[in-house]
Amino acid sequence: MERLKALQSKIAETQKLLKIDDLKKKMEALAAEMNRPDFWSDQKTAQTVAQDYQNIKNEVDKWAEIEGQVNDLLDLAKSEDLEMQKEIEQQTIELEKKYSEYEFFLLLNGPYDGKNAIVAIHAGSGGTEAQDWAEMLTRMILRFSEQMGWQTRIIDEARGAEAGYKSIMFEVKGHYAYGYLKSEH
Repeated sequence: MERLKALQSKIAETQKLLKIDDLKKKMEALAAEMNRPDFWSDQKTAQTVAQDYQNIKNEVDKWAEIEGQVNDLLDLAKSEDLEMQKEIEQQTIELEKKYSEYEFFLLLNGPYDGKNAIVAIHAGSGGTEAQDWAEMLTRMILRFSEQMGWQTRIIDEARGAEAGYKSIMFEVKGHYAYGYLKSEH
């Protein structure tokens, strides 16, 4: 019961830090904009607004879900049903793990962390081995982006004479793409 109460207060503090209430207001404003009759007349703007709405909705829903699960478990724990204690303990452990995963996003609080990213990889000096390494690095980042559900698009590339890339630049579109990839320098 104490662990659940501690988790409940952590979630409340985290929601304040992430300004979930402000995100809800922004989500409502975007929803109102999307309901305008002429919204889809400008496809590019409409897609950007729709993507922003979906990203914010996912964030808000994620925190509302974990908060609801903790509140439900607290209500269940108050009943003091001895048969349910083991199940409550197991679910508490699972919710603590889920919170730890969500807590990672507190580190991604920079002004650009939630945005898309442009990645440039240059082989530099080192010949074929450096060019081959640039290709391996590109492949790793592209696969990671795919696992995260992000979209990628190659903007510019210069292939090496024997193998790999002399340089390559690509765009990564996805929520928190910049935040995840900014340390890859």
